[in-house]
Amino acid sequence: FPHGILLLPALLAMARGAGPSGGCSTFGGGCGAGILSLLVLVQVLQRSPRLAELAGLQPLQVVLPAPTPPPSSQALGDVSLAEALAAEEARHPSALLAAAVGAAVGVVALGRGGGGGGEVVVGTEADDFLVVAWLLWCRDKDRFPIVAASMAYNIPLVLVHGLKEDCAWHNKLQPPVRQVKQRVTSALEWLQPEDLGHFRILEYLQGLHSTGKLPSFVLVADAAETTFAGSPLTRLRACNESSVLVQDSWVTLRQTPRDEKHLRTWGASQAVKEGWMDRALLVFGVWGGFGRLVLKLLQASLERIGAAGEKLRSAGGGFAALLADAVRGANPGGQPLTVISDFANIYAEQQHLLFLKAVGDDCPFEECSCSCARTNDPDSQRTAEHQMGSPGGLRWGLAKKDLNIGPYFALGMRPVTCEGCDQMTVFYGARPARLSSSTKWPKDDAALRDTDTPLHVVTVVLNVCEEGYQRDLLASAKKFGVGMTILHDQPGCSWLADKGDPLFRFITVDGAAFAHLTKATDRRFMHIIEYLNWLESKHRLPEYLLIVDASDVVFDGHPREYFAAAGNSSTLFVQEEWRSVGQASELHERFAQWKVDFKPYLNQPLLNFGAWGGSTAAVQRLLQAFAERLARATNWMEGPEQQAAAVFLNDAVRSPFVHFDIVSDFANVLTTRRHEVLLEPPQEQVRGGSQACLCARAQAQGKEADDTSLATPSSLRWNAKNSGRDVQDCADRGQLQVRCRGCPQMTVFHLATPKRRKR
Repeated sequence: FPHGILLLPALLAMARGAGPSGGCSTFGGGCGAGILSLLVLVQVLQRSPRLAELAGLQPLQVVLPAPTPPPSSQALGDVSLAEALAAEEARHPSALLAAAVGAAVGVVALGRGGGGGGEVVVGTEADDFLVVAWLLWCRDKDRFPIVAASMAYNIPLVLVHGLKEDCAWHNKLQPPVRQVKQRVTSALEWLQPEDLGHFRILEYLQGLHSTGKLPSFVLVADAAETTFAGSPLTRLRACNESSVLVQDSWVTLRQTPRDEKHLRTWGASQAVKEGWMDRALLVFGVWGGFGRLVLKLLQASLERIGAAGEKLRSAGGGFAALLADAVRGANPGGQPLTVISDFANIYAEQQHLLFLKAVGDDCPFEECSCSCARTNDPDSQRTAEHQMGSPGGLRWGLAKKDLNIGPYFALGMRPVTCEGCDQMTVFYGARPARLSSSTKWPKDDAALRDTDTPLHVVTVVLNVCEEGYQRDLLASAKKFGVGMTILHDQPGCSWLADKGDPLFRFITVDGAAFAHLTKATDRRFMHIIEYLNWLESKHRLPEYLLIVDASDVVFDGHPREYFAAAGNSSTLFVQEEWRSVGQASELHERFAQWKVDFKPYLNQPLLNFGAWGGSTAAVQRLLQAFAERLARATNWMEGPEQQAAAVFLNDAVRSPFVHFDIVSDFANVLTTRRHEVLLEPPQEQVRGGSQACLCARAQAQGKEADDTSLATPSSLRWNAKNSGRDVQDCADRGQLQVRCRGCPQMTVFHLATPKRRKR
């Protein structure tokens, strides 16, 4: 087997569900989050739509019963739910189950944050729709991308949970995201977490139905593993009472015996009929459709779960198994529902990146449909398509058996690239990343004012709406007349609104793009590239550009004159750090992640791209090299890679194929610790009349460096003989004051506070 593909037998057994009891399967709920965190179940995109899968079948007629108030908890007396079901399920299963449910569910609080009243949020478009997601535990909000994605695409989302205490981030939720708390008593403790999540969603939807507020369309999701790259409403509108949106898997039911056994155990006889065995396995981590149909399917599944034995119910996975059975024909109409799966990626059982590309201009008019392909394993001589036996390597070919699939299970981690798949907006287990943004660049000339000046500054603010974040930068820029464009993804933030100041232009960008770059410090460069491309299309590029961090950079002068005097088409002005590339030991892992060898420039200063610029031609040339390296990395990225900008920009600057002259004395020497820089006018002139820039670091806090220690700014850096550990152990020295004399070109300060001393 190719290197990197063969899995350990025990790990493979758990992943494929062929191991001991308690192993995980698509339907099993007993494995919980432990195995899911080890082998995150993921989906991969489809190559072509599967619309009208069962076209021509008779539609299912759904008739919802009139809602009846559940009896009080006293109505059940001391009889447990299991005992009551065992004694009465044959006579009145539906009525008894409704009574048990009514007794088990406590008060439902709907509202913003931790409590309070509120109305259900519905879509702003013609059809109302709602995403309801179950929440099983509290993590940092950043670990739940469904929240940020719902806000970015204005998707109404309700998080349903039964947590004893609200998550710390619940009180920060903003429309269109809300939370619902439902307390369930011990009568339903036999439900496994995923089943309990479906149950809570059922109860919530029943409450909406009873008050006449059930939306036209509903999407059910697992909050921990689901996210969006657009609104799902378009695909939801394709549903009716005889069709449903359900994600499908990269394997068929015949290829996963564990799931087949699970379906049979739950009595899902329709789902395991021979006609369905070679169809893709249905995955109910995310599914939905017509609101009344979703509610009816959940109700019918709960009734069958309630009628099952206690041992089976405790095994979990009942909702997924019985929902699959209902979709395949076990419903009052007796006919299979039409399954629409192209709204989501294909489930591949392993976490992976999924790159979304728009259809190119060269796309033939007759062949512009959704097209996807899995990237090949660089350590294998065979392509993913060959190994999996299917076009694009997205699914396992029908000829592949369970034993053929097992050794190559890790192929599910390989990135997938899809082109022209606009209908694919929902992702369960996979991380979507659009390689181009949907930013709507301004059409009026007001946004172009001052961009054709000799020097223009660009900064980016992502995921932040705070007054103090960019306040010092803007104040210093205004003081010295520095024109600036601020790209941001917070359209409702008053601190990032255009207040008519002719120096500043605020442009809203698509913050959901480039999600394969987990850090905003990396994504910002992609937005800057698109901004410069837009300026170029308008023929309004400035002569010089300066790109700075928004939160920790200030000006103490205008850098325009120095850029013009010291720069040319091959000059880059880049801030230096006080350590070398070799001494930045915490970055070495990042270089390895991005497959970059830094040994050729091991002893050269580490360049910091929190403050850098030059002629527009030079800046664009470096950004193009960065984009090309990043594009190549999409062939093998797995997700944890970070600090792409620090790695690729430092590497590209030193490339023998892209020659740049580096100038760094326009800015302070960065120490990664905020410190004061005391600036003094020159006391003497060197030969030729030019000023000598001399600097020194104080020896102790509260002291100033003496005249005898003043030397060139390079003296502020660590000696090449020092190790990375030396730099780390003495990091606090970076807080000591730096004294500089005769450095008028030093006008940009990053993580430093300038202070001028008069003569």
